[in-house]
Order: sequence, then structure tokens, then C-alpha cells
Amino acid sequence: MLKSIGLLAVLFAGWGIARTRPVVNLPVFALTLFVGVSAHSAVQSAIFENRLHERVGDPRAGAPDMVVVLIALGEAIGLWGTVLLIPWARFGARVWAAAYCVAAATVAGATFYLPVGDDFFFSGQTIGMDGPPYLLAAIVLLPIGAVGFLVGWLRNKNSLPDDD
Repeated sequence: MLKSIGLLAVLFAGWGIARTRPVVNLPVFALTLFVGVSAHSAVQSAIFENRLHERVGDPRAGAPDMVVVLIALGEAIGLWGTVLLIPWARFGARVWAAAYCVAAATVAGATFYLPVGDDFFFSGQTIGMDGPPYLLAAIVLLPIGAVGFLVGWLRNKNSLPDDD
């Protein structure tokens, strides 16, 4: 259920980004991506190198959905926090992009911490990992976000007045 909600949130975040019609400062955006990946790697390294899960217990032993969302928020803060704080676009677009990162992190966290059956995105057996694949989720879920973006873009384009 949490994965489905996360996928819908990814779709909706794509729609929201398109509705803001963002004007993107490309050099600052590239810097944002670099800082975001670096900050995320630092947070992941700190969490898993210090073996936080060994100290507080492994959430994979049947954690509630809300706990998984909170863990995903904390572990992916380097991604969504950076996207939200660095001014690479107007604030509205940054909020929607951060929402996309949070939704993708939620899907990755739910897949990692609440494994059920065959996951069609990530599998701990095929991808040897020490934690949820947040960066991979942000990339793999881009087509779903792009569908939402396309719908938002077309709807926004159709609602604009004609210049005749």
C-alpha cells in the first residue's frame, strides 16, 4: 500500500512541477544535483557506517508504514533538503521537486524495509545494498514523474489564453 501511495505521489509531484512552469538556472541546478548526491552519500554513510540500525533495531522486522516514511525522510534528507534549499528555480518548483524526492525515497524505503513478494523496482537479492536505494529510486521513477509532468504541462498549456 505504501509503495502505491509513493508511486502516486511521484506522479502528482511531476504534475506539480509542470504546473509551476519552472525556469531553471542550469548551472545552479547542476550544482544542486552534485551537492545533493554528495550530501545524501554522507548521510547514508554516517547512518550505515555507524550501524544505527544495530543500535535501535532493524525496522525490517515489521515496521509500521509511518516509521518507514520517517526513516526515508531522514535517510534521504541530503536529496530533498538540498533540492528545497538551493535556489535553482522558483520556490514552488523546488517544493514540488523536493516532494518528488520524498516520494521516491518513500518507495525505496518501503521496498527495502517492507519487502513483500516480487518487487518490480528493486530487489535486495539482485542489488547488494546496505540500505534503501534512494538515488536509484529517484532515477528509476523519473518516467512515472515524467508522465505526471506531461499531463500537468498539457493541461496548463490548454488553460492558457490564446494570443490571436
